[in-house]
Amino acid sequence: MHLAHGPIKRGASVRVNLIEQGYVDDWVACFEELGLKPGSMVSDAELLPVHEQGATVLLEPETVLIRTDSQAASLDRDNLGLALGSLEVELIDVVNGELDSLTAGQLDTSVEVRSGDDSEPPLAYLARRWRQLPDVVNLFQGQYTPARPPTQNVYRWRSVASLAGIWLLLGLIGMTAQGIWSSVQADDLSERSVALYKDIFPGETRVNAANV
Repeated sequence: MHLAHGPIKRGASVRVNLIEQGYVDDWVACFEELGLKPGSMVSDAELLPVHEQGATVLLEPETVLIRTDSQAASLDRDNLGLALGSLEVELIDVVNGELDSLTAGQLDTSVEVRSGDDSEPPLAYLARRWRQLPDVVNLFQGQYTPARPPTQNVYRWRSVASLAGIWLLLGLIGMTAQGIWSSVQADDLSERSVALYKDIFPGETRVNAANV
């Protein structure tokens, strides 16, 4: 069996999903065959809405998905009445159909049963729930944890390197400009010094910046 859990907080209950490991292996092999590398895999039952003191049931031809605020399961449709009868709930929302009379007869008379629109196929309903990003437990944990794409760190360091390169280039340009300006200033100062020396000593013939 493969165990996956939700966030762990001190003093709080931890949500746990338990699934036969062979199922996960088969799905991973299927993804690899298709050339896909998904980052998450969730239980379809966990995509159902959660109601306080209530349960949501998704009917399919042979199986049923059930979720309460503390449990989620997939079971054969023949066992639906027994499963619902064991739940301490006040409301049952039924998706994609209605409860048959035999199943409804196994419920406590105080339990309210609501049936929604059955025009949306179950797969489309679950896909819509997935797009709404419900609070689910990712089954890809432990040995199935997907490798983090290296491009994230590469792009991060590439940005840092690019910024450092720009600053280095600006620094070199600034140093070059400062060097050129200093050279120009030195030449100008040298010419002015020679001119001043000749003005003071008009008879001197050998004049250069070294003896000024």
